[in-house]
Amino acid sequence: MKMKRLLSAVALVACVAACCSCGQGKDGDVMEEWSGGKITVSEYAQTYRLEEGMLLNPPTVVCNVETKETLDALKSSAWTPSNAVFRFSKNYNVLSADGKKLDSFANIYDNICKGKIIPVLYLQDEDCADAAIAFMTERMEISDLAVMASQPALVKKVRTAFPKIRGILSYDALESAEGVAQTANEALAATVVLPQSAASAENVRYIQARFKTVWVKAESAGDLDLYDCLGSGAYGVICSEFGKAYSLMADCAKGVLRTPFNAAHRGLPATHHENSVSGAVAAANAGATHIELDAHLSKDNHIVMMHNSNISATTNGKGEIAEMTLEEIRQYKLNRKGAEEDIPTLPEIIDAIKDSDCVLIFESKAGNNAIIDELKKVIEEKQFEDRIVVISFAENIIRKMSETLPNIPTALLANNMTEGSIERWTALNTGIDVNSAVMTEEFEHFYKDRGMIGWYWTFDSAGQTLDTAYEGYVGLTNNAADKFVSASGEEAIMLVKPLASYAAVSALEEGGKVQLTGVTYKGNEKTVTGTVRFVAEENGKFAVVATCDTNKDSAVYAPRLYTQVFYIEKE
Repeated sequence: MKMKRLLSAVALVACVAACCSCGQGKDGDVMEEWSGGKITVSEYAQTYRLEEGMLLNPPTVVCNVETKETLDALKSSAWTPSNAVFRFSKNYNVLSADGKKLDSFANIYDNICKGKIIPVLYLQDEDCADAAIAFMTERMEISDLAVMASQPALVKKVRTAFPKIRGILSYDALESAEGVAQTANEALAATVVLPQSAASAENVRYIQARFKTVWVKAESAGDLDLYDCLGSGAYGVICSEFGKAYSLMADCAKGVLRTPFNAAHRGLPATHHENSVSGAVAAANAGATHIELDAHLSKDNHIVMMHNSNISATTNGKGEIAEMTLEEIRQYKLNRKGAEEDIPTLPEIIDAIKDSDCVLIFESKAGNNAIIDELKKVIEEKQFEDRIVVISFAENIIRKMSETLPNIPTALLANNMTEGSIERWTALNTGIDVNSAVMTEEFEHFYKDRGMIGWYWTFDSAGQTLDTAYEGYVGLTNNAADKFVSASGEEAIMLVKPLASYAAVSALEEGGKVQLTGVTYKGNEKTVTGTVRFVAEENGKFAVVATCDTNKDSAVYAPRLYTQVFYIEKE
């Protein structure tokens, strides 16, 4: 994919001549003069891509710049991170972890980041947030940039002032993954940063199922910590020694770090009425992680679940939903697959799947904003805030969601994607959900490096879904959710983890076998055989990373999956 250079020659000259600083008033953190005039940079960085290694969906590597040595390494390394996190001060400087000035951000951007590394400005407090706004207003407005903070209000403040840049919400600790995606969405953040201690594979998957990417901050650049972060399935790993992260990934055996989400398109349309209660329940029972259903608003403001605006395609009646009351609609039945069935409303769908773990992908087919007002009533009444995301082709619906339900993540549906599309999605605080016909590895890489998950539609068969899953794509909306995750009684594994306990062993070597727990898409657990990929002795225990090597079945998704780090007692 052909990318543009990040700065024009004129902008480069102005930037080299300029120097600016900002911060906490320590160690030379003084604002310097600026004589270059305002520079606007709209091009995108050509981030480095690791060619070595066998991982099908490796995370993006993010450098946490805490010291001068790390900053210097950014200049000299052949491997460069996709993003670099800089502690941005109130005087426009970049500070070390201990508050010392490393350089002005303008100098770092011009001499290190331009064209190849995406800067992430970490904002410690409101003064720094105000400084980021002032800096971009007066000196350099950079589209390919993100702001990160542990306070949601700071991310929202800067993103509101500059909607084109991206937001990242950082957690120092986490008790539960529930509600995280909602908090991030309300803060206008597409990405969530978790500390390694909170980044279990379950937590990461829970958040990413709700249209938010997760980056994990490694506790160190040691092999154990980096392997643990990789095994979480996060979309990004943050560490100071980015070269070490690349080196470790290059040595990994072929496999995947995150399994796809299995989104059941209209339920199970091959065997059940589409957009029906029975189809939704069957999809949930079959192992769908998400159920994607369509919605229209009736004349008397009931949300009716149906793809077409006219009921004639799937029922024994006819008429436009918007021109009929619910009572009039309920005179007719779904009658295309098996026994007749009621045309469902949203509350009935929620009641039917509330005891499952499925996330409801609610597609607003109508462009009528009133449907969002009714959606808000239903979600609040059913207390379903953490189990629903909203998609639509209509931008006005996405904007209405931001006003009425700002905590509910959304995705804008599209039939194409370009480099410039990210500005549109980011400004709308929405995710990516595009036609699979335009799905490419280059764009998946481009958006992953910018903290966004690619969702794609619609895969018609289990075979198409399987092939795409083996290429490493994650958000898969398909018409065969049941066949993708099980066949001939065998259930596909969604993630792999250690057993609840192990007997002590005297020796353990790489290449040895170890028993693991595979968690299937249906939520069942089964014991599987794994291969030790990394082992180290630590405090009288073996620290282990293993892969689950199940046999690939033509109709069942069964890749090599990595565990996080676990421990076995040493005899």
